[in-house]
Amino acid sequence: MEFLHNSPTDIHALIVDDDDVDRERLTRMLHHGPRRISVVEAASRAEALQLIRRPATHFDIVFLDFGLTDGDGRDLVPAIHQELDPDCPIVAVTGNGDEQIAAAAIKSGMTEFLTKKALSAEKGAASVQECMA
Repeated sequence: MEFLHNSPTDIHALIVDDDDVDRERLTRMLHHGPRRISVVEAASRAEALQLIRRPATHFDIVFLDFGLTDGDGRDLVPAIHQELDPDCPIVAVTGNGDEQIAAAAIKSGMTEFLTKKALSAEKGAASVQECMA
């Protein structure tokens, strides 16, 4: 877990992904965007639930992988909306770039869908801008 303390105008993001390389890559991409972002990382559903349920926890946006070692990341969507904020944007970040999976992700309450293969600093920044607008 990494906690960065910045000014109150920052965006606070949670990245949930069981792959260390993917988490680090997404964190770096987000830090290269135009907005200042503080990032907290979770390597599992269980770790994400602990963070989400911590008193006074606030995340403005969640980046969520589907395939976690301890279950399906999509199962976190209800907890994120109930525990954090019903309007908290959730960006699906997955290795599966199928249109049906993207449509199912949006139906399940996610705001955006990004494939890991197509990730770039520009796409990450665009997702943040879109979700935070």
